[in-house]
Amino acid sequence: MARRTEREERVTICPRCLGLNIQLYMGGSLGKLYKCIDCDYLGPVVIETTFEEYAKLLREREAEEARRLAEGHGIPTG
Repeated sequence: MARRTEREERVTICPRCLGLNIQLYMGGSLGKLYKCIDCDYLGPVVIETTFEEYAKLLREREAEEARRLAEGHGIPTG
């Protein structure tokens, strides 16, 4: 069997903030709940992907935020 490289390793990420600090909060016969330490997301849905796809997702998100700022939308407020 072929060994997985670091880039092929699976990561679990938060669907709200795309953070990696997601933990199993509760699990049982009826399903699982996950909690994100970064944004306090609590829910049954997480994203499981490869590290390479995760890095691509982050780059796309950064590009989208840059476009919004350039257009005058999504300006962060304190």
